[in-house]
Amino acid sequence: MHDWECRLLDTIEQIKVLAAPLIKEEMAKTNRYRRPIDAKTHVAGRELLCYFLGNYLGSDPAYLRFEYGSQGKPRLAEGKLYFNISHAGDLALKGLSRHRALGV
Repeated sequence: MHDWECRLLDTIEQIKVLAAPLIKEEMAKTNRYRRPIDAKTHVAGRELLCYFLGNYLGSDPAYLRFEYGSQGKPRLAEGKLYFNISHAGDLALKGLSRHRALGV
């Protein structure tokens, strides 16, 4: 298992270069936020997650496809890697595992 934390607002400009654009379903979720800063941190968290998942799998993040569980939790459609992300404000914690589902 690998886990890491990051400051989302510090990564916003880097993400524009590093990661693929979010898929439509993820971008639609940004509309639920009332404060623009919350939408920015959501986008930053998802884009950074796509970058790291793609890097970990040796794949272009643009080709990652997600499925969603009954409660909306995302998972990779290929099922090759388990992950979880949690964030509060600007701080995000992410976890990756090849062996089992996890929570952070």
